Amino acid sequence: MTAKATTALCAVGMMAALPSVAAAQNASPISDTTIPLLYDRGRNTGVLDRARPEFEAAGIPAGSFTLYPKVTLGAGMTDNIFQSQTGGKSDQSLWVDPRLLLQSNWTRRSLTISGGGNLLRYINNTSKNQNGWDVQINGTQEFAQESSLVLQGHSAQKFESQFSGSTLGDLQTAVPYNDSGASLRTDFHLNSVRLVAQIDFTRYNFGDVVTLGGVTVSEANRNRDVFRGTGQAEFAVSRSVSLFAQTSFERTAYAADFSPGVPNRSSNSYRVIAGVSFDLTALVRGSVGLGYIKRDFSSALYTNLSGLSVESKLEWFPSGLTTVSVSARRLIQDSMAQGSSGYFATGGNLRVDHELLRNVLMNASVDYERDDYKGIQSKADVYRLNGGVNYLMSRTVGISANIGYGKRTNNGVVVGRVFSETTGSLALTVQR
Repeated sequence: MTAKATTALCAVGMMAALPSVAAAQNASPISDTTIPLLYDRGRNTGVLDRARPEFEAAGIPAGSFTLYPKVTLGAGMTDNIFQSQTGGKSDQSLWVDPRLLLQSNWTRRSLTISGGGNLLRYINNTSKNQNGWDVQINGTQEFAQESSLVLQGHSAQKFESQFSGSTLGDLQTAVPYNDSGASLRTDFHLNSVRLVAQIDFTRYNFGDVVTLGGVTVSEANRNRDVFRGTGQAEFAVSRSVSLFAQTSFERTAYAADFSPGVPNRSSNSYRVIAGVSFDLTALVRGSVGLGYIKRDFSSALYTNLSGLSVESKLEWFPSGLTTVSVSARRLIQDSMAQGSSGYFATGGNLRVDHELLRNVLMNASVDYERDDYKGIQSKADVYRLNGGVNYLMSRTVGISANIGYGKRTNNGVVVGRVFSETTGSLALTVQR
């Protein structure tokens, strides 16, 4: 990551602030491609990509490094804190999110160290409080012709959203899990050819949860290690268009049985996708990838899964002040439902970013996901609507506001929660 990219990242971080209480929660850990499908060739500039030097963090010089401190203070509300199907309880919350980013100022190599916390406190229902944190280190060595070697490591305490198709229902506490891992990626460019290879390891450890009835439940049967290898080849047909093919292998190893005497869902997964990436001047950019995914379980108790895999994103620029983004994906996820080996998660997102003024950025988005469980008759639909505004007062201060609505429904055997929730928030970000 270059110094220019780092300062841009800090500015975008101020724009985003913490848009809602739900920002403290993550979707279920998703094992997907770890090599980005690059399509930005510098021919189009999205609203959030546009340089705004007067609002970028200046940073604090520290020898051959620059330190970027930032803190966000926020207040939020929800009309259904326990995500109940009926009789939802409302609550208000406060949070603080301190961040530090240390970036080297070297030329052909870089070192970035970042970390922060996310402390969320509810006014009335303290059982839902969250103490999140994260730390990451990224080292990059650049070579000729834009080739590079990247080593990354990370560890984070996160909280799973109950919109996820994997989490348990009827909980009075948040669902905590630790996500730690490392990756090594090589990126080789030669004329019109780009070759990328990556190996990575991630360990997920889940904490105990408490049901609405006051019973403590261990989620140790969700702890797992994920080993993955991915290779990708791209060929530039022209300056604007490239063809690509990507293949990956993933080994998921659970640490404990699903229940006493019942083996868990350890598996091997294979995925192959191919497609096109493009960046057409003053019009559209993106990537479209289609392929095949297969998951073979170690235990004969679980039915193997296979089918279509999708990974696509398009950005349309109707004007210099508006960016419309559309994305779609289809992947296999592990199920925690009795009798189901896993489910296909098929989803899409539509987002509009608009620059009302140079320092006033508005956004609206619609998300949809269908979880199709195999082995049982169950399908879940998740809908989310969000809208927000970010006001950049100066290079050190920004304000953001957000409102959102989400709904999860179930058709057939009930898996997870069936509920709806409306959230809102206001946040102040101060950075240096």
